[in-house]
Amino acid sequence: MLKKAFIRHLSSSSLQSRPSLLTALHRITNLLPRVLAKHSFVNVVQPPPLEPLDQPPPPARITFFGSSKWAGTEQLVTALLEQPFLPDDSLSKAVRNRWNARQDKKITIAYGKQIQWQGSTLYIPSSFLQQFPFSVEIDEYSAEQNPDPHPFDSKHENLPAEAWYNSDVPVVLCNPVTDHLPSLPLKHPNAIRVLTSSTPIRDNYPPRTLFIDPLRALAGLSALRENSNSQVNVQRYQDNFVGSRLPSLTSHIKHSLASPVTLDLLRMRRLTTQFTAVCDAISGSLKEAENEVEENLSKISELREEYEQDLNKLPRMILGIYDASVPDSKQHSLVATALANSERQIRTQIDRFTWRKMFSHIDEINVIVNRIVDEAWCKELEYHLIAQAARLGQTQHHYTRSAFDLFTPSSPFDSPVLHNTLKQISSAPSYKLEPSALTLPIYSRKSQIAGYPTVRLHLAAHRSALGTTFSVFTGMWIGWAGWVGWLTGTGEGLLGLVAIDATTSIGLGMLIAVAGIRWGVGKWERAKKIWWGDWYRVGEGLERDLSTTLDRALKEQVTILSRTACESLSDIAVKTTWDIEQYKDELKSIQSDLERSKSG
Repeated sequence: MLKKAFIRHLSSSSLQSRPSLLTALHRITNLLPRVLAKHSFVNVVQPPPLEPLDQPPPPARITFFGSSKWAGTEQLVTALLEQPFLPDDSLSKAVRNRWNARQDKKITIAYGKQIQWQGSTLYIPSSFLQQFPFSVEIDEYSAEQNPDPHPFDSKHENLPAEAWYNSDVPVVLCNPVTDHLPSLPLKHPNAIRVLTSSTPIRDNYPPRTLFIDPLRALAGLSALRENSNSQVNVQRYQDNFVGSRLPSLTSHIKHSLASPVTLDLLRMRRLTTQFTAVCDAISGSLKEAENEVEENLSKISELREEYEQDLNKLPRMILGIYDASVPDSKQHSLVATALANSERQIRTQIDRFTWRKMFSHIDEINVIVNRIVDEAWCKELEYHLIAQAARLGQTQHHYTRSAFDLFTPSSPFDSPVLHNTLKQISSAPSYKLEPSALTLPIYSRKSQIAGYPTVRLHLAAHRSALGTTFSVFTGMWIGWAGWVGWLTGTGEGLLGLVAIDATTSIGLGMLIAVAGIRWGVGKWERAKKIWWGDWYRVGEGLERDLSTTLDRALKEQVTILSRTACESLSDIAVKTTWDIEQYKDELKSIQSDLERSKSG
């Protein structure tokens, strides 16, 4: 609708009288590279630059393009340009041999008094190029340019973008025997579709569809060139040339370029097409960018949901910690189970380590207790966590690959800075998940037991032994003193000064010795109880430490790349969405300028 309104407006006013239109063209020219620099997609047609407005309008351009190499483009153009009545056949040779040894995808044929090549432009004195009210040039595309087996299903009738936007009369050729037959009307107002067949194959063809047999036209031209004085050859030329329906194509082209059409108006039409193409390219790129943002946000959401589920699920799987928020969750803590098993094994040996055994191993208490703890301290849990660390390494590799898979090449989401950040994280020594990553709390807590509780137990054993020894020797001395008094017959013994007779002294000595032994046994048992109290406190801390260590490993090693990538790419998506909205608003503003130029 915008394009049709603009074309209607062009016939009644000049471009220079519409400053708002000039502003729109200038703004759209500046907007296009900014959009395509950030949001360029392969499936978005890249339009050519807008024509300069400070130069005279170029000649009208007739474009010939075949849907395949069997479409007969070269033969059709040859039949149009040849002049069989000229006595000199140099023009005919130049036209027929124009593609010999040329690798161009397109050649331009323009009028010139002398036959010559300038670059990819062939200048010839053909009368076909002079039968129009203004200068005309022909753009002919090589027959090898189009591999598409369904050419007429595309938006631009399978013309190359430059041909579609720069052509005033596009002529699209199709061989109905070898190519897909067209069914859709042409969108270019001056476009002509040529089926290289002398008779229609069916009746329901779109408007501006011609049936032309270029080979028959060439046969007529060849007959006339052989002998132009022969009445038979002249008749053959007339029959074949008219029967090929080639004159109908010339009539359609003349009609498209007839008054009131001028070169200025043709340029306006091309400019309109180019302007619309630029708007389409910008809109298409922004739409693709929006789709890309949505697609990446979907990937980010899926990855975020996956690692958040693992952050909640893996602690229960690895440590078996009971979670009251999960229905029917009846798992027992593997840490508590391991501590209970360790306690049962250690208690059996500690209980056997009586006061008498302690007395006989007084200098080896800490060594013996540490050996008992080392042999029984959460061994099964340690092996379990080492195996789980290996599995977490596989999970870490999965999230590493998933993080880098989020990057989309040649898009705002392919951030070199973020990519380098992730590379640095993944190559850091702290990123590697060692087998002992989860078992460090087990070792540290075991060292804690050996570091203070066992040392205190060792010292308590020494104090118990020392106190018992002192009491026993004191009791023995008192008993010996009473016994010596009894032997000497004094009756009071050596403790007569304190009014204790010999018999009482012996009894008192025995009592002190027994009391010392009793005190030593009690001291040892109390020390073991204190040691067990420390054991329980260390065990409670072990479960907290393992949970903290596992949580830190999951967040800072296993999922850190995915979390960093998701957070950073989410920020990029927000910024990209904001940029897209800004571009869309600017495009709407430009289109509003065009509407104002139409109504002004």
